Amino acid sequence: MKRVKFILAAVFISLTVILFSCGDEPQSQDGLNTPESNEAAADLTPEAGEEIVDETPEHGLPAEDLEGYVFKVISRGDDWHSYPVHSRDIIAEQETGDTINDAVYKRNSEVEDRLNIKITLMTLPELTGEGEWGPIRYVERAHMAGEDNYDLLVGHEIYLGTSTTAGYYSNWYDIPYIDLTNPWWNQEVTTQLSIGRKAFLAMSDLSISSYDNAYCILFNKLHHQNYQVEDLYELVESGQWTFDKMYSIYKGMYIDLDNDGLRTINDFYGFIEGGGYLNWFFAGGNRIMKKDENNVPYYELITERSTETFSKASEMTLDPGTYRFNWWINEDIIPMFASNNGLFLGTQIGSISQLRSMEVDFGIIPYPKLNAQQQDYHNFIDAHSSLMAVPQMVEEKEKVGLIIETLSYESYKTVRPAYYDVALKTKMTRDDESEKMLDIIFNGTIYDFDYVYGDWIVTYVFFDNLRDGRTNFVSGVERNMTRAERRIEQVLEAFEGIDG
Repeated sequence: MKRVKFILAAVFISLTVILFSCGDEPQSQDGLNTPESNEAAADLTPEAGEEIVDETPEHGLPAEDLEGYVFKVISRGDDWHSYPVHSRDIIAEQETGDTINDAVYKRNSEVEDRLNIKITLMTLPELTGEGEWGPIRYVERAHMAGEDNYDLLVGHEIYLGTSTTAGYYSNWYDIPYIDLTNPWWNQEVTTQLSIGRKAFLAMSDLSISSYDNAYCILFNKLHHQNYQVEDLYELVESGQWTFDKMYSIYKGMYIDLDNDGLRTINDFYGFIEGGGYLNWFFAGGNRIMKKDENNVPYYELITERSTETFSKASEMTLDPGTYRFNWWINEDIIPMFASNNGLFLGTQIGSISQLRSMEVDFGIIPYPKLNAQQQDYHNFIDAHSSLMAVPQMVEEKEKVGLIIETLSYESYKTVRPAYYDVALKTKMTRDDESEKMLDIIFNGTIYDFDYVYGDWIVTYVFFDNLRDGRTNFVSGVERNMTRAERRIEQVLEAFEGIDG
């Protein structure tokens, strides 16, 4: 490690004092547990004087009397999370002082009064005892029985994607009142997950917490200062924050703090890889699938750029200065960074709320670009986030379309500012620069057709090779490409055969 010796000594001393006070037992790198803490549900009430500015355009939607219509939403339970990430977007029983809860309560109250409706939510377990995804199993049974017993499904990206071909869902373009070009609808989702004028999955600000699953890089400001690292915010804004630049900063940065000869979470590393291996692919400016002039997807996975991305990301994540977690839900990731055991951490936006008690300040920046010539910074939204679908069996599509469009508009007006401007920017950041970085991160989010619809046949070849330290990315894709193309052909045929 090419570091000035007196800096290394200073960092070692400061780390020794901070880390050994924690008294943690050494743990291996492959431990995987489901988080059970409630710390992430910390109150996000705005401070006195904080104000949400309303700059929302008028929607032009009618205030019809829907005669007490019960609008029924199905979503996942929150048992995989330490805070109500899935249910909090949809329902709020009362005002509690929590920023997002109160914004959802206000939105629902206004829409219920405006349209004379009642909004209900049924949550089902993420996985059933048989290993099936609860909401999809429910949807399948309802569809087969011809039952019109729910109006909107808000669920896991991949499970919705793989079930779309069964014909369970309606075409958003055919639902009255829905206008996917409005700013409260995610345009990247609409563009990338549709074929022609058929879009069975969509995302509006009604599901705003999906942005919790966007990837970012956190950096520890104590170590940033002790290692005399240059201004990272300036690097990002100047376009010089690249794979090579990040690697040059932490390459070989490792200290065996407890002198046990083992690489554990109690040691210090330049980079804590929080399980977001696939994000390196998208950060490098790659797409698994692109779209032709008719909005039809085609593969462009193996390119000079994607192979260079894999080569550089492999070198970075296999470096001695990197501590590797296998999956993003490992419960040791955030405590390890909060205990000052790393300079950089690759993680998801939703994890930031768990760092509210961290004494040392941290900053937020996007994942680096492959090179300085790449125009934008990119990250993907992990599949655990939610997309939205309306079942084919809904009879009152006009009512349902009006309700969803009105809820989405009111979410854009009320919930989005509460989530983005108050909960994220005001409550979870430690400096003004990080607020600017969040804008860059969210402006660069990516969705990919194959990632959602392709059954992970080739999508996870990059992830698996990078996570497992293997180097057969190209051959792995080539070996599976025929099967992947067959799957996409089936998806295209299914899209064509499904009527709104």
